[in-house]
Amino acid sequence: MKQVISIGALALVAVLGWKVGEQLTPAQAAMVPGVVFGFIFAVGVSAIALSAQQARVDVYHHNVTETPVEPQKQPQRAIAARPTSYIVIDDLAQLQTAAQSRIEVSR
Repeated sequence: MKQVISIGALALVAVLGWKVGEQLTPAQAAMVPGVVFGFIFAVGVSAIALSAQQARVDVYHHNVTETPVEPQKQPQRAIAARPTSYIVIDDLAQLQTAAQSRIEVSR
């Protein structure tokens, strides 16, 4: 009896699909699989999202007698910040000797 009902329901869906398919334009008929698969995808994603919202139960219990953790100290500056100084030399000859004296390495 169940088989007869299921075959009848399947035949009814097939006939209705055939009648609706006759009235659709080719563009509308091409859109139908996208709508069907999009709906199936949306249902699957919704099920995943709803299952991820469930709260996680932690089965491990933390020891109540643990020693409290000291608060973290603020980092100290290891190197004192010095202001950047610039030397401006207007004379070209003096500039060349100043640059050369910085480049040369004494032995």
